[in-house]
Amino acid sequence: MRHPSRRVPRLALSLLALITLHVASAQTALASTTYGTFGLDVTAIDATVRPGDDFWAYANGAWAKSAHFAGNQEVVGVAVDFNALADARALNLMDRPEFLEAPDSDQRKVAQFYASWMDTVTRERSGLSPLRPLLARIARLKSRADLGAAFGAAEFASPFDIDVAPTASDPNRNEVVVSAGSLGMALSYYLQQGAAFDADRAAYRRYVEQILTLSGVAAPATKAEAIVALEMRMAKAQAQGTSGGDMVVPVPVLPTQLPQVAWLDLLKARDLGGAKELRLQSGASVRALAELVASVPLGTWKDYLAFRLVSDRADYLPAAFATAREDFYDRTLYGLTASRDRASQGVRLVEKAMPEAVSRLYVKRYMDTATTQAIREMFDNVKASYAELIDRAAWMDEPTRQAARAKLAALTACIGGPELKTDFSDLVVAKDDLFGNVIRSERKRAALLAASFSSPPDACARYGFAQGGNDFYVREENRVLIPSGSMIPPFFDPAADPAVNYGAIGVTIGHEIGHGFDVDGAAFDGHGRRVNWWSDASRKAFERMAARVAADYATIEVLPGLHVDGEKTLGEDMADLTGTQAAFMAYRKYQQRHGKAPVLNGTTGEQRFFLALAQMRRTNVREETLRFLVASDTHTPPRQRVNGVVRHIDAWYDAFSVRPGDPLYVPPADRIHLW
Repeated sequence: MRHPSRRVPRLALSLLALITLHVASAQTALASTTYGTFGLDVTAIDATVRPGDDFWAYANGAWAKSAHFAGNQEVVGVAVDFNALADARALNLMDRPEFLEAPDSDQRKVAQFYASWMDTVTRERSGLSPLRPLLARIARLKSRADLGAAFGAAEFASPFDIDVAPTASDPNRNEVVVSAGSLGMALSYYLQQGAAFDADRAAYRRYVEQILTLSGVAAPATKAEAIVALEMRMAKAQAQGTSGGDMVVPVPVLPTQLPQVAWLDLLKARDLGGAKELRLQSGASVRALAELVASVPLGTWKDYLAFRLVSDRADYLPAAFATAREDFYDRTLYGLTASRDRASQGVRLVEKAMPEAVSRLYVKRYMDTATTQAIREMFDNVKASYAELIDRAAWMDEPTRQAARAKLAALTACIGGPELKTDFSDLVVAKDDLFGNVIRSERKRAALLAASFSSPPDACARYGFAQGGNDFYVREENRVLIPSGSMIPPFFDPAADPAVNYGAIGVTIGHEIGHGFDVDGAAFDGHGRRVNWWSDASRKAFERMAARVAADYATIEVLPGLHVDGEKTLGEDMADLTGTQAAFMAYRKYQQRHGKAPVLNGTTGEQRFFLALAQMRRTNVREETLRFLVASDTHTPPRQRVNGVVRHIDAWYDAFSVRPGDPLYVPPADRIHLW
């Protein structure tokens, strides 16, 4: 995963973000955290499938035949098991009666926040009373000039997203970044044509009307039509910037360059009044959205703010609101037939509200020094393999090679969990005030973001929470983040065979390093600066290689008539290809140091490496969700992701005797070796 800040749209959900589970399965996960006796589930292998026909099905086919979706699951498989263990660990930090009065402030507030989520009686009794002060603020907006402060408030939705991130020219300094804000659905649902998307848009209009009706708004049908029409215009405005560049605008000239928005009021509302300039990400989109602020009636904007206020927090209001939201998002868009597990949702809510506090508790309870050291060694080994790949890249000239080596040498990793100093003493948490807890935590998150503006960038402190399950690369800091939460089976198990660990978390580490050299990361040097370190010849050769990757993945059919969008998934696919190659080379080096791997259950070390890669993505996805992911996610779906990678790795052919004529066979001259 790439840098998780402003470049990832909020509704462009990754696979892990869609997963739900039952607490019972989570508690079972705590008791059983291994796969087989050496890290692989050999019972999942389907020996009736030839590896060269469909490697994912060979590695996972027996499991897939018996895997069934529960009514509240979009996804079933390893990803669910992984999240079950992660959620079980987090739940054990929250769901204990004695924690409600714990002397430790983090422990007490985390437990009280979780308890407020589970208290449905108080939620029903409170009714709409928690909303009324915020709805009154919206009602008091008298002019478009008042919208600026409203758009900057942490409590309200906005056509503009406000973030703080390292500057491209000087990554040691933060800047304020303005980009397109979130919508009620993913962008593609507004823009794509066809009966299915027409039906989704009609269902969304009915949902908007339902929320307005529940809120007691007059003329809900008319206002719902206007709100959806506004979001359609916002979506088209956002689409204008998909191929446009950023704009840096000094704050003093904003009133003349973009006069439609009261930017100074917006920044003041976010405690960012000290900013001297703004970076408008995809400036054409921001400009088009600003024009909407001026052209759309004030009343429509007020209705939009009220709708989003209620819809975005429907889960914290009486059950009628939560049910309406669930019926549209979970059942209509994602195809679920049962409700999500409430305890699991509570875990995610608390982790979103107080991630630093949960991280500190996680470190105390679960951090294992030996595991952290093992991951550090694996990171160093995979990084060393990248140096070899760079050295042997025949298409790269020597000056560019030296620059690439310098960037790799400067690459660092944040492993485990950082020492986080975030102070929550000023955050009021009450075990019987869910809505208030959520609003106060949103304000706290906004205050922390504003405070970071005047501090040196530190992705490890901002994103490297120990309980996190996603590894990622931060290009502005040239740093890989590997939280403790990702160091669990099937990605890493200290008792597993080394080949399995290299094929799972080793490949993941390689993937994240690879983002430093994909189409986006290649624009940044080893210090995180956006500078061109390429010669013209090497750049053109690299672009030709990238075009081959995009074209290759675009041939992959996910469902009949539905193909991978090779341009959209390009960065992730490039990282997969290079990361797998580097991890396998690192495993080979491991064998040279420790001796040839034994045959286990009839498999060689090389075979176990690739089987681990495939079983790491042992996941089935509902068709509705799969279509959603293809439309919105930047990753190739799990099955196609496995088969798309291995067919370009020479060692896979040798390990499984894949021959010409096999469906996955690619002639050596056509295999893509980026480095």
